[in-house]
Amino acid sequence: MEPDELRRIGITNYYRSDNCSMQIRGPIPWHETAIIQRYQLRHNLYIFNDSILMLNNIWKKYSKGYIFPIEGLKKVGLPIKPSSLKDFLDKSCEQFRRKLITEWIVECAELFLKTKDSYRDFFPMHNNNVTKYKIQKFFDCIATIMSRQLRQIVFKSLKHFMNKILEYKNGNVIDSEFKEKLFINLPFFVLRAVVPYPNLIQILFEPTREECLNLLLSIPRKIIKTVEDIPRVEQLLMEKFKGDSTMVLKNIHESEDAVQNMLFKELNEWVIKYVIINEDILKLRDQVELNLMKLDVSENK
Repeated sequence: MEPDELRRIGITNYYRSDNCSMQIRGPIPWHETAIIQRYQLRHNLYIFNDSILMLNNIWKKYSKGYIFPIEGLKKVGLPIKPSSLKDFLDKSCEQFRRKLITEWIVECAELFLKTKDSYRDFFPMHNNNVTKYKIQKFFDCIATIMSRQLRQIVFKSLKHFMNKILEYKNGNVIDSEFKEKLFINLPFFVLRAVVPYPNLIQILFEPTREECLNLLLSIPRKIIKTVEDIPRVEQLLMEKFKGDSTMVLKNIHESEDAVQNMLFKELNEWVIKYVIINEDILKLRDQVELNLMKLDVSENK
């Protein structure tokens, strides 16, 4: 292949075919096994089917963004009131779920209507149980792939949320004299302290700190619930499955080790500390940034 090398060893002419020529060779021990395995893969593993490959391309459009987008929350404005956060959370999750059901599932179903030729061999013929089993396996494979895609967007959204909240994990520790605008983190919540009644030493908050923290801890659960019971494409393709509550993609459960390890073990270790706030809060200024929360007592004057 190297001209200088050809001249060095004295080769002046050689045959180089542009097309592969037929070769006759001795039997290969693994040839029969390879043919059998290829046949079994073709009839048992469908990930290289044209329809399924196109299915992955469709998902690329819907895998962008997050179920609970922090950037969208910033547009609403941080720090945010708990009531506004709940409204934004409900709206974001509802919009994402509606997009999955009315656009993603519909587009996937239309794909399989257009590409019937790629899996026509699996359709049952003359009430053949073997072919019924094949088409069932084919759509089970589709459901598994789509369930995995949902799982990816859920964990991507959970990680996105965790990255934002864990910015507050270390707090705003001050080793020197306090100065205005010393804190780096923009607070997440606005928490208002209510002036206590005479002879009452308990500090009241509106809403309560527990309500704020419960709302914060409910966000991962809401993200997971957004993709709960998403219908399989068979509900749109086959009339007999329409509305069948069992024909849904695999759900993600809060009790899974992957979810527990990612969220609640790490999150509860430090978020719960915000339930206890020192009584010295009463001595502070009208609005005080407390890392995760912002204290607003201006209306009490």
